[in-house]
Amino acid sequence: MSQRMKNRIIHGATELFTHLGYSKVRMEEISERLGISKKTIYNHFDNKETLFNEIVKEMVERITSEMEKIIDNRTLPFPDKLSRILEHAYHEIGMKDSAFFKDLNRYHEDLNSRPIVLLRESTLKVITKLIQQAEEEGIIAVSIPRHRLALVFQNIVEGITSQKHREETLVSRVQILKDSLKVTLEGVLTPKGRDLLTDSVLKDATKGDE
Repeated sequence: MSQRMKNRIIHGATELFTHLGYSKVRMEEISERLGISKKTIYNHFDNKETLFNEIVKEMVERITSEMEKIIDNRTLPFPDKLSRILEHAYHEIGMKDSAFFKDLNRYHEDLNSRPIVLLRESTLKVITKLIQQAEEEGIIAVSIPRHRLALVFQNIVEGITSQKHREETLVSRVQILKDSLKVTLEGVLTPKGRDLLTDSVLKDATKGDE
């Protein structure tokens, strides 16, 4: 059983799951898409759920890895790190076909990987780590536990993600994300942190759509 074939199956199945949703994809469709037999797929995965769990695991690991790289980038100020992390989470979750996550909301309780829960847990862990760094560097000062502040930022992303798609809008959802982040940060930044905000990509967030 080659790793190359396994990766090929995961990649092809990911495209189908993303565009059609978990429940509407059959193993037959995956085999037809890849031009291989179902037996070949079953040689690597016991069933559709096992395959999907592997896809979610890789997705979470990839998203978390990218967020960790942002945290470890010493050239970025705290506001920019937080902005990039939240934008990355939004693009990974909110910009995918709505059928994918609507289906997850319906079926995730029956899946061992708990897709939505895993995505939330990994994102929250990274945001909490960044907040701890900022506290230790004297950039932010808050009167609530850091895990609750992390939830505030996470909820901003999820709130924007859950907005219904509109054909026409005066303000993009990415701009709303930046505005929300800037307003929230202004309440927790120390004077040192406000200096960083002045030099960050968020400095003109509220002027972007004037």
